[in-house]
Amino acid sequence: MKKTIILLLLILGAVSMNAEDYQYLTFVDNSGTAKSYTALGLEITFSGGNAVVTNGTESGTYSLDNLNRMFFSNDKDVANAIQAITADTAAMHIYTTSGVFVGEYRDTSSLSGMLPQGIYIIKQNGKTRKISVR
Repeated sequence: MKKTIILLLLILGAVSMNAEDYQYLTFVDNSGTAKSYTALGLEITFSGGNAVVTNGTESGTYSLDNLNRMFFSNDKDVANAIQAITADTAAMHIYTTSGVFVGEYRDTSSLSGMLPQGIYIIKQNGKTRKISVR
């Protein structure tokens, strides 16, 4: 529990210098329920395993055990704050971590059935990333 609180404090400290660039801070619990608070004047305190959020006009209490995530946004509407991810059908060149070319694929859903378990490097559209196949 102490590790969770310390981690949250570190995260809040790391993002607090950029918090003024965003208008809202959104909290999402494990059930998916989300609530956004105006970031201006926002105070977060931790007590008894809870995060207490207050911005002067609104307040809320979140159990740290039930808190799924929180994020800054410029849109109070959570549906608009989360950007949609679209599928990219450009060819993926896949390599092992030792640099051996495995093949070219266009559909990531077939990778887990075609590749053995392991970590692979993908090059697509001039970008490189790592994936884990289980």
